[in-house]
Amino acid sequence: MKNLVIIDLGSNSIRMAINKRQPNGSFKEIKRLRNPVRLSHDMGPKKILQPTVMRHAIQALTQFHTIYSKFDDYKVIGIATAAVRQAQNQKTFLKMVYDAIGIHVKVLSGTEEAECDYLGVKDQIKAPRYVIMDVGGGSIEIIYVDHQSHHLISLPVGAVSITERYHLIDNVSGANLFGAQEYFHNWLKRVSWLRFVHHVPLILLGGAHRALARMNLERDSQPASALGGYSLSRKQIFKEYRHLLAMNLSQRKHVDGLETNRASVIIGGLLPLTMMMNHLDIDDVHFSNCGVRQGLIKHAIND
Repeated sequence: MKNLVIIDLGSNSIRMAINKRQPNGSFKEIKRLRNPVRLSHDMGPKKILQPTVMRHAIQALTQFHTIYSKFDDYKVIGIATAAVRQAQNQKTFLKMVYDAIGIHVKVLSGTEEAECDYLGVKDQIKAPRYVIMDVGGGSIEIIYVDHQSHHLISLPVGAVSITERYHLIDNVSGANLFGAQEYFHNWLKRVSWLRFVHHVPLILLGGAHRALARMNLERDSQPASALGGYSLSRKQIFKEYRHLLAMNLSQRKHVDGLETNRASVIIGGLLPLTMMMNHLDIDDVHFSNCGVRQGLIKHAIND
């Protein structure tokens, strides 16, 4: 195998990364594509993937297939996360994917997704104790690392589900924001081992967090490639969040560094971060450009 193709069917977008094997056995990413198909859109309490959304996903995957099939000696790993994991019509969708591009998609459990996050990030972090938080469209993975041991959990809530449940898309009312905060607070209370974790570095993964970093990098005239290892202070983050809350959807779509299709879920996507910072009682956060896909690559190397 010369090339490893990873297709990630996320809740808020579908991504493809093509990685070329290096002489030392490692992999180097040579191409990355993202399609903003929001699989978790309008799933409702019955957790049904919508027909239009599934069709758009198949169109995106067909386009990806056209690109990666031009490469020599490749292997494809397809994974799906929260939206497909929670979907009642999961089997129907996975069959559509197989019929369209001939791959069997592995639906990661929440625990497997969190474990991949940990594997993808751990070699970058030098601190003996830290917390990783990955906010996706339909789930949030939290990992607490304490020297050689780690605890992890996947919560079945995310940027899209919080946004849709509490109507945080356009103008945000105080009542809806408070309701969303109380909702996520109740989820955090269920994580027993997190109650005693304070004053440790917080490492951020996920689309909403990357968007927050890009907005600030753009403002500071820094390239997006500087995201890995980038840090923001509590003051900067809360100022940015208040700024976004004061806007309507149309205004958010014109914020530099914020992708247009993410503007509708950015309030719900950053809310867990503000609450986690309060819980940990920390003054800054750190961003990583690694995560699930890098964890999968490590699995592939070991295999």
